[in-house]
Amino acid sequence: MAYSMNPLNPSFDSADSPQDQTQAQIQAVPDRFAPADTDPFAARPLADYLMEVCRDDGRHAVFLNTVSLLEHLGSRKIMVSQSGPAMGAATLQHLAEETRHAWFFRRAAEKAGGSPMGYLPGQILSAPAAAMYLGRLDAAITRQVGRRPPADAPAGFVPLAYLYVSSIVEVRATWFFHLYQDILLKSGAALNLKGVIAEEIGHLEDLTATLAVQDPLYPQRFEEFKHLEARLFRRFLPQLLDQTERR
Repeated sequence: MAYSMNPLNPSFDSADSPQDQTQAQIQAVPDRFAPADTDPFAARPLADYLMEVCRDDGRHAVFLNTVSLLEHLGSRKIMVSQSGPAMGAATLQHLAEETRHAWFFRRAAEKAGGSPMGYLPGQILSAPAAAMYLGRLDAAITRQVGRRPPADAPAGFVPLAYLYVSSIVEVRATWFFHLYQDILLKSGAALNLKGVIAEEIGHLEDLTATLAVQDPLYPQRFEEFKHLEARLFRRFLPQLLDQTERR
């Protein structure tokens, strides 16, 4: 399969087929939301593993449940860090959609596996590595921008740590879901991520619009934090693929 060098909307096998036409209907992501990695170091091995996993319902169920766990961890992070009287409607919507994504992938996992699942050993891949990836990203960004709003922050100010961590995670999520959707189409799987992708892009648009208003250093920090995330993702991905291979 031929790899498209677009790091944001990775695609394999560019033949003009009905599957490619369906893929073209998936919402494209603006270039400014591309991950920091511009080479196919992650897309190629991840795509190969996904193609293998999609051929095995049991392995696919575990992978889908792992994606559900990552969405659940994200929604829990929002709940813990943002719950309170100042929570705005946009944050509440983000929380609701992340929770719905966790349910969406859990439902798909249980359908593929044929039985109820939890986030238990044997039903997920590399949970400690996933938690460490997200935790280190959160800690590194929070050290730079602080967890609480400044004392002179205007009413409605959203903490920068929440905005940056969430937006950087969404950058990786949109990249991954585009790649995953392409593999699902190539493998003939019925699962469709079009709605999930559209919502993730919407999150990114909302989060970065707020950052542009609140933080004069937003352009530089956003690029810096994307590079930070890319380094952490390089460590996390091999652990995930190793667990996928062992099953």
